[in-house]
Amino acid sequence: MRPRVLALLLALLLLAAPATTAPQFTPSVPTYNVFVASIAAANKDHLTVFNAAGSGVLLRVHRVAVGTVNTAAVVGAMIYFNVDKVTTAGTTCTAVTIRPYDSGNAALPAQVTSTANCTTDPTSAWTWSSCSISTEETLTQPGGQTQVCYESQRAPDANPQPIILREGEGLGLKQTALAGAGTVGLWITFGR
Repeated sequence: MRPRVLALLLALLLLAAPATTAPQFTPSVPTYNVFVASIAAANKDHLTVFNAAGSGVLLRVHRVAVGTVNTAAVVGAMIYFNVDKVTTAGTTCTAVTIRPYDSGNAALPAQVTSTANCTTDPTSAWTWSSCSISTEETLTQPGGQTQVCYESQRAPDANPQPIILREGEGLGLKQTALAGAGTVGLWITFGR
């Protein structure tokens, strides 16, 4: 081939090639997490996130998990948990601190709360999912055992919708009627 034809072909290839650019930073959605260590007990509402009226925000739940956090030998058993939609917050509860993934995240409105160990449990409307763990120390690995109860990315759809908590709605982790032993850790991760 002639040098002029080769130069023309090279020029056309360069024009057709996609431009390379440096990776662009894509800001993520502000994400928050709540965690509590709680003693296993039948029918216990261990952890709730509630979006009360007047918050002006929608909460998108990304992940709910439970795990063992035993600090001593325990002869445990299987413990079952329900991930419930709740329509009222509990009363006389222990406040649980909501932590941002990024310290630069905007503060949540005061109407968005997380609680544990309520005297009067939140009102459950229905159960989204459930999961179980064993607190038996001989069955758990060093550092404990963790079970994901809900995760929006695990849904069969390629781009699933997360659980949405509108004003007046919440999500709670409640142990079922089976008793258990030991200490469990419970996590709820959500964004705005």
